[in-house]
This record gives sequence, structure tokens and C-alpha cells, in this order.
Amino acid sequence: LKTVYDRPGFVESDYNFSVEMLEEMIHELDRLITKYGSPEWNTKATANRVVELLSGHRVLIQTELDEVNSGVRKLTDKDFLG
Repeated sequence: LKTVYDRPGFVESDYNFSVEMLEEMIHELDRLITKYGSPEWNTKATANRVVELLSGHRVLIQTELDEVNSGVRKLTDKDFLG
């Protein structure tokens, strides 16, 4: 299965997002985690896997947001809404 990581020249660290975009991503991830972690869904193996994957992704996005807020990660004019 090919993913975006298989694209030639793809380097994840080349992409940076603004605080606003990262906060929106976290908000959407929280919404999906809450939905698929609810009693209506949490008895399904696929929903549990989705929650697991989204939770891991949320940690990464939160780390990126913390780096942008602290100045560790600097945004440039070419970054998304930088």
C-alpha cells in the first residue's frame, strides 16, 4: 500500500502549519475520537482502531503546536498560513 510517504522528494518536516490550522486539526481529531470512542461505536474493532490511530496522530499534532507556540518550530512565508 503506497502512501504520501512514498512520494519522491517528500519530507514531512518541509510542511509546517500555523497555530490556527493546528488548533483546527486538534479540534477535529477530538471530535472524531469522541464520536468513535462513544458507547455507540466502541464495541466495534474498526472504531477502536480508528480511535487508536487518531489519538496517536493527535499527540503528534499537539507536539507540533507546542513547538510552534514555543518558537522551536519557526514558520516561514511558504508554510501553510505561516
